Amino acid sequence: MTKYFVSLALVSQLVSSIHATSVDPFEKLRPKISRQAQSWAAKVATTVGEDLQVAYLNLFALNTEELLQSFIKCAEFIEAQSDKLSLYEELGTGIMDILKKYAENFQEKIALKKNITEKETEILWQKLEMKIQDLVMYINAIYYQTLYQLVVKRNTSSLMYMFDNNGIIPREKRIKSLPRSL
Repeated sequence: MTKYFVSLALVSQLVSSIHATSVDPFEKLRPKISRQAQSWAAKVATTVGEDLQVAYLNLFALNTEELLQSFIKCAEFIEAQSDKLSLYEELGTGIMDILKKYAENFQEKIALKKNITEKETEILWQKLEMKIQDLVMYINAIYYQTLYQLVVKRNTSSLMYMFDNNGIIPREKRIKSLPRSL
């Protein structure tokens, strides 16, 4: 009988931990982010060439602290495409609007708290900073996945990383494929 209860307890913990990790912390924002990503990705997939499409995928895939220099080189390449700069600006504006609204809602919640100490306020601001970082990665993943699905349908060649710390990797030296998802 004891084995039964131990097993039941272990299964219960496993199920509750699976449920806890599968909760989407930005569930309410997902529809808006997805709509924006679909609209933007459709424009990219239909109005720019294959290299710039893959460059945008690289921009999302390289958006990590470890790959910062490659990310910067990729962003510089995209910014240099002056005739298509409006897409880059639309991307930045869309993401910043989501982040701004999220931060404003958080600030409103802090303002409604009564009898909050300076230390508690500082902790909440640190929490906001962490949440914003998580939200950036969340948005990044949705935009990447949305664009990847459109580009892979239209693109016959392999989708590869095309930037390193020095800038553009020559086409014949590109060896690492972009991931299907982030």
